[in-house]
Amino acid sequence: RGPLVRTTLARLAPDEHALLFVTHHIVCDAVSLGWMANELSALYTAFTRDEPPRLPELAAQYADFAHWQRQTLTGDFLEAERAWWKERLSGAPPALELPTDRPRPPRQTSRGAVYRLPMSPALATGIRELSRKAAVTPYMALLAAFQVLLLRYSGQEDLVVGTPVAGRGRREVERLIGFFANTLANCGNAKACRRASWRCGWTRPATRRSSRCSPACATCAWARTRTRTCPSNNWWTCWCPSATPAARRCSRRCSCT
Repeated sequence: RGPLVRTTLARLAPDEHALLFVTHHIVCDAVSLGWMANELSALYTAFTRDEPPRLPELAAQYADFAHWQRQTLTGDFLEAERAWWKERLSGAPPALELPTDRPRPPRQTSRGAVYRLPMSPALATGIRELSRKAAVTPYMALLAAFQVLLLRYSGQEDLVVGTPVAGRGRREVERLIGFFANTLANCGNAKACRRASWRCGWTRPATRRSSRCSPACATCAWARTRTRTCPSNNWWTCWCPSATPAARRCSRRCSCT
């Protein structure tokens, strides 16, 4: 039920105002918020200068994206993608067993905290150098290191790290406002490649294949978790800069899906 978008203009002073914007996640993602802010700024600037607004013409609308996706995810192609994801997710652990200082609650809640771990310039330079030598992106290198870290703390060799991706693979949808994000499941055996360079090289083809199959990822993962659900499953989130150029950030969540 609507409204899906609500706005309120608050007057803080005679010459200072704040625009409050609330939208449902189903119609807007993080990338959309950036484009929306840019367009609102351009419109407001044109209004204050008594000029006609000049926004670039859009090559498509969200309805076009939905139509393209429905045309793609059908028939043999969809079945092949589902089969690939089911094979990748088969045997995945139902939960990530980290040695926490408190027992896992019987039911998952929204209680939690955020810890920010700034990356030093020297460490960032080292990651870029390692990525260059292994012929991978910094995202792939960080993902490989994160999986090895989870192996060390949990002792679990088979891991699934979920990464929200922008989902804007077509140039026509880059500037659209809507929900395009998808969760990409990166599966792998962390024990198989403990050495950093080997691990990065192993992660590269797996990540590329998963990215190509990302439109069907949510459908397959949802079908799987309908039969295997951990009610107290905890999600651990790790933010890293510039994982995707459009989003400027990514969220890395480790769980069974």
